[in-house]
Amino acid sequence: MIEGIAISAIAAWYLTGLSWTVGLVVYPSFSRVGEETWQEFHAHHARAITFAVGPVWFLQAVGLSLWLITMNGSTWVTWALSALGALATVGLTILGAIPRHNRLTAKREVSDIQGLLYVHWWRTASWTLCAVASTVALFMTLH
Repeated sequence: MIEGIAISAIAAWYLTGLSWTVGLVVYPSFSRVGEETWQEFHAHHARAITFAVGPVWFLQAVGLSLWLITMNGSTWVTWALSALGALATVGLTILGAIPRHNRLTAKREVSDIQGLLYVHWWRTASWTLCAVASTVALFMTLH
């Protein structure tokens, strides 16, 4: 059980840190990119962020799955909170971030950047929930 929790915690803290960085640094810089370089910049961002998030997101799913399969019941609530947070990030990405990124690919609009930031802070809160819940479970298991 501890392996799944540890994998979940490590992945969630990585994604949380990345998410805070994107929210505080990357997305706000979108408005500072010139129109002539916007499409190239955004395409680069989309490729790079997919590589930065995708494998760790998969690792988080593996950790949550291992945790669920080997759970003895004492960490049920923390697993549920972590799984709910992880599912929320997927839903927010599919329903909120991807459509805005798709629109931004064609044309940079301030409203889409603001909407992206709004959705993004909800994702950040969800990843933070995952990180805290899995860390609590880790401490519960170790003590």
